[in-house]
Amino acid sequence: MAFLGRQARAIQDPALRAAALGALDPNACVRYRAGLSAMQRQQVVDGLVAGGWLKPQDHAAVADIFPNIKDEDGNCPRIASPMLAAPGGNSGSHHDWPGGLVTHEAFNLGQALGLARLWHSEQGTAVDLDLLRAAIIWHDWGKTLVFQWNEDGTEPEERQIAGTGAHHIIGLAEAMSRGLPARLIRTMACAHAAPADGQEAQVAGWLSAAAVIARVDARGRGYLDGAWPPECFIHTLSDQNWIVSDQSSQEAEHNLARLAGRYGLTAGTSDYNWRLRLPALARFGALKLWKAEESGDDDALSALTDKIAQPDPGPRQRHR
Repeated sequence: MAFLGRQARAIQDPALRAAALGALDPNACVRYRAGLSAMQRQQVVDGLVAGGWLKPQDHAAVADIFPNIKDEDGNCPRIASPMLAAPGGNSGSHHDWPGGLVTHEAFNLGQALGLARLWHSEQGTAVDLDLLRAAIIWHDWGKTLVFQWNEDGTEPEERQIAGTGAHHIIGLAEAMSRGLPARLIRTMACAHAAPADGQEAQVAGWLSAAAVIARVDARGRGYLDGAWPPECFIHTLSDQNWIVSDQSSQEAEHNLARLAGRYGLTAGTSDYNWRLRLPALARFGALKLWKAEESGDDDALSALTDKIAQPDPGPRQRHR
């Protein structure tokens, strides 16, 4: 989180710097929800269905569009929990622990800056680092809304909107509602696919669906027009660490479940999640837990988990 803050403050462009810092605000307003009436909610849903971006009667996906927030009826409805507490992916997916979101974003940003340096050294072309920094800090902001913790230490399943994870569309909609620059929003949209080789319509569809949620004119604001900047394609590449991270999370989960009995726990239960799985993943990360087990020595893994396995708090504390 400190790294993301430093990178946001390093942005020279005032509008992009303010945008990036706004994404990191632990009490951020959810602008696309401000003053939203029941009728307007229904208009959003109807617009997504009409555009083919939402299946009729997909109530679970509707819940992802309008997740729980604080002060919903006020002028500044707020995220229910800060970015620092959010996971970076679905349960069983990459970075699925408290702090996983900022870990994921920090890795992506470091990777993007490295790619920008390589691109510059190969082509001699200057890359807009301000744009990259702001886009990467912003693009997964929707996970603070979609991936909210259940009491048992699990997450609700994320649904798809316009053929991609709901968080992607929600983040774009929020950026639009805040009036962030079109070039930033277009670069954000490229995280899940590059607008090339026939995927241009898909990326444009994400922008169009987000505009329905934000209740703005996508074409009138310039979200759908113009050439895609080079930073867009670097952003696509920088968001691919899930390829390794998904596998490491699954391996770490399997190995932690095997050790549950060592601590008097049963895999898949609330106590297991809060006393072993989530503390271990948050402290060490999935890759370190995977590599420890890869040595073939159970003691290497338990040497880590022995440091963090939480004692039974008793029923009174457990159910607070």
